[in-house]
Amino acid sequence: MSKPLPPSKEPLSSGLIAKPVKTSPTSRRAARRSSLPFKQWMRLSSLTLLLAGASIAIGISLWTSAALILRPHPPRWLVHYWPGLMDDWGAIPAQTLAEIEAELGAQQRYAGELMDLTQISDRPELTGLKLLPVWATRSSCTHDCETIVELRLYGARPARQASEQLQLLHQLAVQGPEESTVLKTLSQTDISSLGSTYELPLTALKSLHEEELSGAWLTLTGRWRTQGSPVLYGQVLYVNPDLHRITSLLNWQSPPGRLPAWHDVDQQGLPELLVNQSYGLEPDFQLYRIDDLGVMGAQTRLQAIALTPLPLADGHTTLAYKNALFLAQRGLWSDAETQLAQLKAQLAANWSADLEQQLQLVTLHGRFSTAQAERDWSQPSQKLLALLLDGRWQPALEQITSQQQGIPQAVLPLLERDSTRVWQRLTATLRLNPNHKAARFWSALVLMAKEDEAAALKWLSADEKSPIRQEFTAIAQTVVPAEPAAVTVTARTPTAGERPDAATANATPPIWDSLIGQAIALADFDSAAWQQPITQTELTLTPGQQWFTVTLQSGHKRQQWQRPLTLPVSASEQPVS
Repeated sequence: MSKPLPPSKEPLSSGLIAKPVKTSPTSRRAARRSSLPFKQWMRLSSLTLLLAGASIAIGISLWTSAALILRPHPPRWLVHYWPGLMDDWGAIPAQTLAEIEAELGAQQRYAGELMDLTQISDRPELTGLKLLPVWATRSSCTHDCETIVELRLYGARPARQASEQLQLLHQLAVQGPEESTVLKTLSQTDISSLGSTYELPLTALKSLHEEELSGAWLTLTGRWRTQGSPVLYGQVLYVNPDLHRITSLLNWQSPPGRLPAWHDVDQQGLPELLVNQSYGLEPDFQLYRIDDLGVMGAQTRLQAIALTPLPLADGHTTLAYKNALFLAQRGLWSDAETQLAQLKAQLAANWSADLEQQLQLVTLHGRFSTAQAERDWSQPSQKLLALLLDGRWQPALEQITSQQQGIPQAVLPLLERDSTRVWQRLTATLRLNPNHKAARFWSALVLMAKEDEAAALKWLSADEKSPIRQEFTAIAQTVVPAEPAAVTVTARTPTAGERPDAATANATPPIWDSLIGQAIALADFDSAAWQQPITQTELTLTPGQQWFTVTLQSGHKRQQWQRPLTLPVSASEQPVS
């Protein structure tokens, strides 16, 4: 047995005793350290994918819920490949046309003609969609009692039976406009005492098809009959084939009896809808642009193109632009069109599509107003009014000074009747050009028609010796009608050898062209109390005839009606028979 080693004399080595210690290879420890980032990356990726999948699932659920709320029916492509899907989908079952008619009959309504929307447009999205107008009889009605009260959109199911099955997709209640609303377009009529809340009927469904537009566009129409031409009115409808909805976008009325029509006025994008509301000599066109067509979930609407100032790129032309719109708003369409066309040439590339739409709207009015002013009229007063409404002050003044037959005598009655329309145009002209001489004369003539000549002269100039006052006095004397001369009616017996009608050959020609009066039957007729025309035969009545007295109320003279009527009496103060 060996002896233990003696302790070391070195103090530092005294604590070092050889003991067994577990160790691991250096290469295995390094491998474990390198695998930790990979495992962390895998955990982070898995968590990210899990969150993304949950987000996608929630998004799909929300989208499906919204789709079912907006369109509680399966898409047509799915029904095509799975025909039985429609049987249990939705609360409204499919029906045949006979069943629909029976259901409406129980409600005291009846079905109109079923319209296949593919007859309006050959777009594939309209396949299988049909529109049904529902009619009803209005109560307390004397005429036009049948009216459309509802529109229904149906989808035709694949034909698996003898009769076609129709699935109700959407229904729209229809209500006609009030009478007072339609009358607002008759600008020349005093509507304060006309019109009511009486609902006018809608009696026809017409297509407004346009190839460039998706979906189906239609209009409901009706006619409001007046003493003249009937006024056409209605609603513009849009059928959205994606959402399966019918939307009423616009109420419209047209005194000329024109349906709304599509016109690409700016030659850019979608066409615009034009509604002609012109009445008489007054142009009135409405242009509407389409907004949000084809945007998923957005509500399609028609927005009117308004003559309100828009921002311009060139600040130096702002005043000219606003002046042109000011003239248009006051009815001076031709002048406004000229100024906007000049502005377009100045702006060149900075001329926007919105500005072009405003220009085209003004141009529509300007062409109408110009055509009315340049056409030949049967009555001189209509020609004069057309010149005034177009702002042609100097040519209109020349009509008076030329002494054309009938025009000078028509000036004051015309200005009194249409003073509002003429005055707003005159004030617009004088605001931009205070020294416009012809416009000042016409303004004075309007004051003369509404008040008197003294007010007109005072408005022109406070100086009584002013040249413009003297010039206007000459014009005023032309338009003031002369006092009619007294007519003496006498009866005399023709002399020997004189023809019976020769006694009245030199009589004064008649003052009045036509007369209106009230006739009252006479029970007893005393021929001695009345002057009688010179005739060879005695005035006697045949069986069935009756004597009447006529109280004259109005007279027509030189193409103008005048009221009240003042007739000259004879020197002998005897009544005229």
